[in-house]
Amino acid sequence: MRQLRPNVPIGVGELIGVRFADQEIDESWSVGVVRWLNIAEVGEYHAGVQILSGRVQAVTVNSE
Repeated sequence: MRQLRPNVPIGVGELIGVRFADQEIDESWSVGVVRWLNIAEVGEYHAGVQILSGRVQAVTVNSE
């Protein structure tokens, strides 16, 4: 995964939402966790992400 440096810091072990470039039409998201991170001096970062779920759906949970 190679992207421009994010505005929000990201760290190893964090849970993230991922949308792959070929999935832009159906707007589906996946959930992953950052396993390794390398920030280059040129303002880019390289990350290894383990995908935990291939497709996610938002839900609401209420306590009784």
